Amino acid sequence: MLWLRLLRRGFRSGGLFSKKFSTVPFTGATKYVSYKNGMCTYLYANYDISKKITPWDFLALIILVPIILVNIVIMFTCVSHPHKLTGTDKNIVIDDRASVFDMTGGLESSLDSFFRKTGITPAVITVYNEDWKSDYSDLRDYARVLYKDKYNDGSHFVIVYSKAKKNASYDNWSWVAAQGDDTDKILTDKILEKFCESMQSHIADNTKYTVSSAISRSFVDIYPDLMKTEVFGIGIFFTASMLVFLLAVCYFLFRPQIKSLKFNGAVACPLIVTEDTCEKCGGIYVVGTCSVCPYCGAKLKPHVYTEEEKNAVAAFTAISKNQK
Repeated sequence: MLWLRLLRRGFRSGGLFSKKFSTVPFTGATKYVSYKNGMCTYLYANYDISKKITPWDFLALIILVPIILVNIVIMFTCVSHPHKLTGTDKNIVIDDRASVFDMTGGLESSLDSFFRKTGITPAVITVYNEDWKSDYSDLRDYARVLYKDKYNDGSHFVIVYSKAKKNASYDNWSWVAAQGDDTDKILTDKILEKFCESMQSHIADNTKYTVSSAISRSFVDIYPDLMKTEVFGIGIFFTASMLVFLLAVCYFLFRPQIKSLKFNGAVACPLIVTEDTCEKCGGIYVVGTCSVCPYCGAKLKPHVYTEEEKNAVAAFTAISKNQK
């Protein structure tokens, strides 16, 4: 990505992350003075803080801000809080075309509880393998077409159970579930995985469950988890890590500009300074850095330099020329 290449380039060249700003001296720093409320504040930086800050100094935000906002949005999507569907079809269907069920009272009760809690309309349909194998490659395709033919919404959860009609053995069965798009936030991957494991296990245990009771029990098994808030920890971890990284980049990238804004108008000065006061307002200033008072604008009186002050000013002037 372009912004990463820019950051790496800045790091290698000592540009973006090498800018240092402090209120105490450090090696390689130039001394600056900032005037405010009649007082001098001395600052040290290895870059020109007297340069006026412009919007161009924050140009990288054009790239960084959208990335940060996208990560925040992704983080919110990692927390799923389902809401019960409203205005859905109240007609719960048990369509036993393959004559699999002997009793359906328990199944009806489980399906009704599922509907009342979620608003998702369940349907259980049994068919023979011979009903669909000649026209469809597998039961999934048949179930999708069956869903579209019967329902024109996305709020149903359809279980299709299939068995052989002729020469049937207990092992010659299969099943599949088809869910509408509106059910995704309720029937999440976690809940569907649990439902499928329960369904497969219960139907296979024909000594303990009938097909009807196996399906009923599968709905009962997921009932406690329905409508609970889900937090996707891995997604939260990665988005939070990325946000911390991006905020750290912003901090190191824009800290010098932000500090420069605070001390806007600072000017370079000698390491050894001579302070004087304005005769009009009494404000303190550094001799040689201004010709008029930085506080009231009055013309400053001439200063008679000592030899030590002359040497300090000469050294400062030489350094300034070399830097230019």
